[in-house]
Amino acid sequence: MGLNLRGSVLSVFLALACRAKRPEPVVAFDRSQFFPYTDTLTRRFTGGSDTVVFQLHVTADSVLGTIDTFRHDSLSQHVVVTFDMHSLRPVRVSAFDKQEIVDLAYSADSVRGKRIVWNPAGTQDTSAVIFGIDSVTVDRRSLLIITPWLPLAPGRVFAISVFDSWTKSVVPVRIAVGHESRITVPSGTFRAYRLDVTTLRATGRSAFGLFPTIVYVSVDSPRVLLRFDRPRLNAITELISRRSP
Repeated sequence: MGLNLRGSVLSVFLALACRAKRPEPVVAFDRSQFFPYTDTLTRRFTGGSDTVVFQLHVTADSVLGTIDTFRHDSLSQHVVVTFDMHSLRPVRVSAFDKQEIVDLAYSADSVRGKRIVWNPAGTQDTSAVIFGIDSVTVDRRSLLIITPWLPLAPGRVFAISVFDSWTKSVVPVRIAVGHESRITVPSGTFRAYRLDVTTLRATGRSAFGLFPTIVYVSVDSPRVLLRFDRPRLNAITELISRRSP
């Protein structure tokens, strides 16, 4: 009888623990963390390094995020994300890198646009992108921009849907917030939250290193993206400097 009681109590405890860790949907972002900035980071990986610049531009009627990657002083990636002024969700994404060029428009129920890739012969192939989504789906290129805007607190777990133009699929992503710690990067030492960004359905390009991503975000406001690691790429990206207007 005692053994059965202990087993029942243990089952209830495990059930409650699992319920407590159930991801919560991202309903709204923390607008107090939303401000213009220019962040410069350095990325180290096997065989080299490059520089990544994140910028957020804010005007009376627009919010624009950009990500530029420079390798050997040459631009290797350029991303422009236009955000809705009220929801702060991406509504348009334009990007190019060595693998593809995309121009995508997001609405409440679909993402539409075009995608250009280079075939083995070295010429371009253009295809239309028409994919059904829900109103809370974001583009994978916007994920690191919006992460500091989440209402972060230790123990919280967020669920967010991410569209990947490379695989033309929506990936369910889980963002788990760890305890506060201290982290040192080239720009200084900060109190930080560790965020584990994972997915159970990594396919296609996602399987080549986008997940898992370990993100460190400053605890103190305004929050700053301090560092992010992509273990499958052996890549570590750290903040060098932040400049606010």
